[in-house]
Amino acid sequence: MKTKKSLNFVVALVAASIVLGGCAGSSHSGMEAMPTATETAEPGTTDMPVAASDLMFVEMMIPHHEQAVEMAVLAPTHGASADVMALAAKIASAQGPEIVQMQGMLSRWGVSEMSDHSGHQMEGMVDASGMEELDAASGAEFDRLFLKLMIKHHLGAIAMAQDPLANGDDPELITLLGAIVEAQAAEIEQMEKMLEQLR
Repeated sequence: MKTKKSLNFVVALVAASIVLGGCAGSSHSGMEAMPTATETAEPGTTDMPVAASDLMFVEMMIPHHEQAVEMAVLAPTHGASADVMALAAKIASAQGPEIVQMQGMLSRWGVSEMSDHSGHQMEGMVDASGMEELDAASGAEFDRLFLKLMIKHHLGAIAMAQDPLANGDDPELITLLGAIVEAQAAEIEQMEKMLEQLR
């Protein structure tokens, strides 16, 4: 019989697979552009006024969130502890819907195709070697590396949110930014405590 935690993780994985499956053809390393809606306009163009800080944040945070989900779904196959499994499930179940919400914002703004921001720094992103190292880890080693990388990832998301919080003007995005910053700050505190226990 599955435990409540494992059932919750199954739900999170299903949600994540739906989100990531809808992004077929994109790179979940977070360093390539991902088409959305129709592809008739030039990348980054909009049909309505939108603050530059809002647009750049959303276009960069979608792949940023995708990588967090990609990291989280490794937990059940890499011998993660129950606590890390529960945290990973929480991250996947929160950030998957946020990806969908941000894709909806792009559609509302009339963005037909995301710009390629590979030349911009996405704070906290894990590089290819880091992802390979995480995928090769298991058990307590996976737990430690996952927590270390995800703390950095969350800190990056909070840093990226500061510009649109200060200069953005979309009410839906501002509400989402507040939720992201609050949730990820709490998770950073939780992960630091978990990491300390593993040392």
